[in-house]
Amino acid sequence: MGLSALIGLLVGVLAAFAFNRHVGSRPERAREYYVLTLIVAALIYVVLAFLGGASDWAILVEVCGVLVFGVFVLLSVTHDPRWLGIGWLLHPVWDLIFHAPIGPWTHAPEWYVWACLAFDIMVGVVILRSITSARNPSP
Repeated sequence: MGLSALIGLLVGVLAAFAFNRHVGSRPERAREYYVLTLIVAALIYVVLAFLGGASDWAILVEVCGVLVFGVFVLLSVTHDPRWLGIGWLLHPVWDLIFHAPIGPWTHAPEWYVWACLAFDIMVGVVILRSITSARNPSP
């Protein structure tokens, strides 16, 4: 658990830093990246379910996860960008409810679940922090 979570955290920090540095003064590009990667994060569990021979029920639930996180994306585009950060922060709940070691399904390797959990939290915090900074610029 510990090493996987640490790796996920570090990858999250590096990914956020690298991408935010790359997009520079174009925050809409950062949002596009984070929107796309949230959907990909949910889709990875669908792929793992198929590859892992999960039950039809598990696959259906994972597909529903893509739809659930798609709602957060939609809300972030149509209402308030903070919904994207909230979606990222809630993705770890999905990780833990449905996947080992706490959840019932083992189609996702446990190391991946812990790394994903830490990555998701880091990205969610970065998104919310950048939105807050943009709305409250320093004098």
